[in-house]
Amino acid sequence: MRGKPTIRDVAELAGVSISTVSRVLNGKDTVNSYLKEKVLEAVKQLNFQPSKVAQSFRKKLQQISIVVGQWTEPILRLLTAIVEKLDEFGVHVNLSTSLENTYADFIVLLSEHLVRDNRISLQIGCETDGHSIFFDHDNTVKKLLEQFISVGKRSFALLSEELSNYRAYRMYTTFIKVMFKHGIEKYEFLKVDGEKGIMNLSFLPEVVLCSNDRIALETISILTEEGLNVPNQISVVGYGNFEFSQFVSPSITTVEYMTKEDGKFCAEIIQKLLTEDQVENKVLLKTRIIPRNSAMMSI
Repeated sequence: MRGKPTIRDVAELAGVSISTVSRVLNGKDTVNSYLKEKVLEAVKQLNFQPSKVAQSFRKKLQQISIVVGQWTEPILRLLTAIVEKLDEFGVHVNLSTSLENTYADFIVLLSEHLVRDNRISLQIGCETDGHSIFFDHDNTVKKLLEQFISVGKRSFALLSEELSNYRAYRMYTTFIKVMFKHGIEKYEFLKVDGEKGIMNLSFLPEVVLCSNDRIALETISILTEEGLNVPNQISVVGYGNFEFSQFVSPSITTVEYMTKEDGKFCAEIIQKLLTEDQVENKVLLKTRIIPRNSAMMSI
């Protein structure tokens, strides 16, 4: 190693993020004992001595990088609110589309795909072992399905993107659990990766749950072309509350998450982490069902 060791050297040797090293060095009690021991051992091994001048500079100039994993409408909605709120706090944000070439003391990953990288200070969109903000897809999907079951629906399908997507995976696991819990025998899961998705099912269900609003829109279009009525014959539910979902016909019953208010809250969490205030390691945010005309249900 050339020159004096830096806080980045300590983080790399300990296998943790720079923000974790900073919290340990500043005596914060938000780091578990195992990670704290690793950091202190790295400090000792490198003979690292924090610079008081550098610490003062970091407090005055707050810059972070936000890596955007997917450019979906909910993520963009959330990102816009985060950046606007952080700007109010005087925090400058550098945007990136890849972790590969991102180097910063504080990195936020905004993605619905789980990534394990010690450089990440906070991930938004997935539950992780470190600091993470994620959304309550489980209870929302359960509530949706049980609402249909309560009015006598007995056949269901879930049309989804790849299950490597955290939201899609949570929807899938909850879907299967609810089917078993209520003894629903007629159900099917289909990964949609081409045209005529719903027509590839082995049967036409009474209720179709889609992992995003684009799949729901395509499903409604296909059913209409086949002469089937939505929602009188088949109810279709989307996810994400995309802008178009309220303007198409029928308007799409959907689930809203990653709202502007969520973005402001995420920015407040980021600011607390930057100032090393105590923050819960995992934060679960609520979602909201928006009933419209593509599904016959009452919420």
